[in-house]
Formats: sequence, C-alpha cells, structure tokens
Amino acid sequence: MQKWLDRSGLEDYAAEFETKPIVADHPTSPKSLEDLDARTSPAQVEIKVGGIPPFEVDGAEFSEAWRFASAISDNPAVATATSFVFRHGKIGEHPVVLWLPGNGFGPLAYPLVGHFYDKIYDAGYDLLVWVPPFHVNRVDALDSGILGVNTSQNIHVLLESVREIRTVMAELRRNGVKRIGGWGGSMGAAILWLVSAVEPMDHMSLMIPVLDWRTITLDPPEMAGLTRKIEASGITRQELSEAYRWISPISYPTKTKPDRIQIQLGEYDQLNPEEFVRQFAQDRGIDDVTGYDRSHATILLTPSLYEDYRLFLKRIAPRK
Repeated sequence: MQKWLDRSGLEDYAAEFETKPIVADHPTSPKSLEDLDARTSPAQVEIKVGGIPPFEVDGAEFSEAWRFASAISDNPAVATATSFVFRHGKIGEHPVVLWLPGNGFGPLAYPLVGHFYDKIYDAGYDLLVWVPPFHVNRVDALDSGILGVNTSQNIHVLLESVREIRTVMAELRRNGVKRIGGWGGSMGAAILWLVSAVEPMDHMSLMIPVLDWRTITLDPPEMAGLTRKIEASGITRQELSEAYRWISPISYPTKTKPDRIQIQLGEYDQLNPEEFVRQFAQDRGIDDVTGYDRSHATILLTPSLYEDYRLFLKRIAPRK
C-alpha cells in the first residue's frame, strides 16, 4: 500500500501534465560549482518584516513573516519570497535552523511537521520556515507547481529557490547569526544540498532527499508518456537528463562536514530508492543514516523520525 501511494502520485502527476501543451524552451543548467554559485548569488533586496505566520510553534517568544521580491516568477504572488520566523529573542542571539519543506507543505502537514519545529526550538535554535513557490501564500491561478511541462522554467525555479535561501542567510549573518543549520525534506533537501555546496552550514538533516531529479522526472515508467511528449517537441532525452543532473545533489560536494549530516530515508520510497540514498551517503562519508519502514508519502507518520532528529540535534550541539 505504501509503495502504491508513491506510484499513484507519480501517475497523477504525469496524467495532469500530459494534458498540457509542452513549452519547448531548451533548459540551461549550471555546468560547474562556480556556475551554480554565480547563478544563485544572494539578491540585493529589502526584506520586509511583519505579519503573523499561519501556524504556531510551542513556546516561541516571537514570530513574524519575512518577505522580499524574488525573480522566481512574473506573478507577484509567487514572486513574494516568504519565510516564517520563530525566535527566542533578538535575531543574532541564537543559532538558526533553516527549514525547507517538500512539495506537500501546507495546512494538512502543519500538525505533523510541528514536531520538528518543537525539537528545533527546544534545542535552543531560532527557526526560519521557508515557503516554497506555489505553496501557501505563494500560489497562482494556474497551479503551476515546482515541476511543470517547461523544463527550462523548472530549472529556473529551482535555482531561484537556492537564491532565496542564500538571500535569507545573508540577512541572518548581517544581523549577527554565527551558526546556521538546515533541515530539508524531499525537494527541500535537494535545494538545501545545493545551498550547502556554495554556503557554509553548521549542520544538515535530510529527510527522504531528492538526490537526483531524474529518479522522479525520467526514470519512473509512469513518466514515459510525458517524456516522449517533451522529446517530440524537440528536447532530447539526453538534454533532459543533463539538465536535471546538473541541478541535483549528486553533481556537487557540500561544505558541511559529513559527521554533521543526518539522512532519514524511507525503505519503501519509490522516488528515491533506498539503495541509491545509502550509496550516496557512503560515498560522501555520511554515517548517520536511518531507514524507516515508510514510503515517500508516509514518512511523516513515524514517531521515531522526530525523536531521532532530536537526538541528532543533541549530538551536534556545541560542547559547553
């Protein structure tokens, strides 16, 4: 049943986009670490602080929304980069965890992911929750989603997402924050890894991470029809493969020390095969890898997931 939920999600995704016209813009991904750095450099923008987050974090003394103009879309709603901040006191007095969610982020997920927020805040961190484009307040009438039929636009959205995180990190550092760590789930983990390739991070926790976008966009049999449709528009499968490879964590190192990285994977995950994730970790010297008898869709229904994350934060805490 758990595997079926993942595969059913892929079928629904493919079926939705097979009915839409393909936009045959040829994708241009970065081709090196230096190129990734240049194409995602922090934006020079004013960050506006104000407003109330749509959820609470137990015990948080202060909470607010951070917003700034992003180049991610021409739609003003989508292009309003948004993060929800929960802090103990003045920014700069505590280390910060950047929390980057996956594609299912929204009101239905708040009660479950709140367990992560509590662990972060209780460990003494301020928390910054990034809102991905096309989620929560950042929606458009087309319901475009992170990955659509325009591969070039998909690449742009992912790279601009990295820029948004780097922009927030620059603002935190300007305000005196010395230690910035991160949590990423699914696509959020993919974005977090790219951030860590060009920015020093204190630590990272990656849950069901998308490590190679091709395991979602090209490899599944459910995507074969959509892939053929894209190829018929003039974009070859090899071109697609190269484009997605160069925005995937497999193509970049990380500045984060391997003993300060945690990976939580789903043993029934149909989007990120368990063996692939474990090999990725082994190749990079990451030992803190835990598997759960869950799929991509059901991973949050795992009480031990949250306790293991708490223990990770305790393990990597600075020595007194």
